[in-house]
Amino acid sequence: MDQQLLDECKRMLYLRRGELTKEAAHMEADLQELSADNASDWSDRAQEERTKDELARLDANELEELGEIEMALQRIADHSYGMCEHCGTAIPTERLRALPSTRF
Repeated sequence: MDQQLLDECKRMLYLRRGELTKEAAHMEADLQELSADNASDWSDRAQEERTKDELARLDANELEELGEIEMALQRIADHSYGMCEHCGTAIPTERLRALPSTRF
């Protein structure tokens, strides 16, 4: 694999990992704040629960993406990055640029 492409993908992975880490920290703080609030009205409590559920779901998606990024960084370290895990062929450059954590 071309070193320039590898460096570009690595940079994108680290950048996205940093963004996700910040977002996860903000969501965790929001969830804690919602948990501490005492809603007195039934409709307020229902809205609060919907918000908690949405934040938790977003957090789970971000954690999954973080895992994919970590695996991609590991593939870079062990020199298997850019190869399809299913068929073993090279992943097209355009796909790696668009989705640097892709495995297929």
